[in-house]
Amino acid sequence: MRQMRVAAAPGTPARSTVAIDELVAAGVEPLELGRLPPGWALTNASVSVGRRVMPWAPRRSWTPKVAASCTFLELEYGDLRAVAGGSLHLSTASQACIGLVNHVGTGTAGRPLRIDAFEGMVEESWDRTVGDLSDGTTHVGFSSDLPADEVATLVASLQPFVDEGARPA
Repeated sequence: MRQMRVAAAPGTPARSTVAIDELVAAGVEPLELGRLPPGWALTNASVSVGRRVMPWAPRRSWTPKVAASCTFLELEYGDLRAVAGGSLHLSTASQACIGLVNHVGTGTAGRPLRIDAFEGMVEESWDRTVGDLSDGTTHVGFSSDLPADEVATLVASLQPFVDEGARPA
């Protein structure tokens, strides 16, 4: 697994933190949250290649399988005022890299979630809310310590990167 991790300055948009070219070449539509709660910011961003295990995958009747050459955009958001809690992990990959035993959204746990063209599942268990969404081309996974309704509101603000010509040095 190869990973490029960048510590983002608070308030820095993900699009100016990671190299978009590698994501686009791998067929990954780079997405970031368009709206954050007060005091929240992007805290880490990385591009990972060759990852096999997804941290957001809950125990369900279906299991994500990932090709060794998959490229993922990983974004960590957090509440900068909180001592503990207040985090959201977002992972985006090409749907072609993710093969599901069953179709996204047919798991037996959780509840269906639809946001624009994306559909899938969201599940609250213990102290985590986890979920998977797909529009047939892009796969988005998420994990947070926020309640499902709050996570759904944040994920509903997903937006494509706007290429402003900014690239990390």
